[in-house]
Amino acid sequence: FQLFSKTYTKSLLESVEKCLAVLPKEYSETSRRKLKQLQEYGPISYLQHMSQDEVTKISSSVQEIDERCSGLVKAASSIFESAIEEKKAAEEKKYQISNCEIDWQRMPIACSLLRSTEKSIDGDIQSILWSNKPTFKHNDRLGLNFKVAPNPFEEGSCRLAYMGRFEPSVQEDLWFELVEFVVIKDLKRKDTSRLSEDIEAYLEIREYAYLFANKYNDILGEGNAVKFVEVFIVDIKMNGEYKTMERCLNKNMYKKWINNDGIVNVSDYEPILDTFSHWTHEFSNGQMIVVDLQGEKRNG
Repeated sequence: FQLFSKTYTKSLLESVEKCLAVLPKEYSETSRRKLKQLQEYGPISYLQHMSQDEVTKISSSVQEIDERCSGLVKAASSIFESAIEEKKAAEEKKYQISNCEIDWQRMPIACSLLRSTEKSIDGDIQSILWSNKPTFKHNDRLGLNFKVAPNPFEEGSCRLAYMGRFEPSVQEDLWFELVEFVVIKDLKRKDTSRLSEDIEAYLEIREYAYLFANKYNDILGEGNAVKFVEVFIVDIKMNGEYKTMERCLNKNMYKKWINNDGIVNVSDYEPILDTFSHWTHEFSNGQMIVVDLQGEKRNG
């Protein structure tokens, strides 16, 4: 509901609550919680974790709304139906995940000149936390003779990951000469009206995490360094438009230490990252916390 004004959204949510009232009886006890989820994230989030059977029940309930209901209720019903159709389409769509060895010599060049845009903030994390409007700047890099695998090698909850490669011998930018292999991440579900905004926000989050890490490393010393890889926006005509790009890490060493909800992996506990996540919350006086910490651990 982020596309609507606050007034309209309030009216629409009241109508959605009426929609929830006609759901099957087993949903009545959780309707308030689900309404809050709707308010914060929209109907796609409401449906995404439900089984196909549950979605079908909701679809039937929404369709049974009396045609004499107000236009707003109908509007809410329409939004639900659109979300249901998208959910069904997502269930039906299968991505071909491939972990086969890639023959880069035979792979055609996808882009002879690839513009990659990095987003950074002027200042350190302490000064930015005191500022309501931090200043972001964009830095462009140009990579030459870029190739990308046709199929993703990994699928996350929101993104598909493709392997990419820059020919090191022809690069004019040192970054692309040193970082031969990269990962291109593509959103699975796209709202084309917000795609660019969502990716910009993704880069801003990375930049905040990077600045937190710089401050944390100053306190602990380089021996306990937490580092975040660079993330770029790239425009590749592959399954859509804008993607993100980052250097490829060693997947044999790849681990996830803290998930999106801040839950720590106790079976492979990493105290430095656990402390870092907690410290970001304390240092920012509760304004922020860095979670979803995953990657590889390197010595030295």
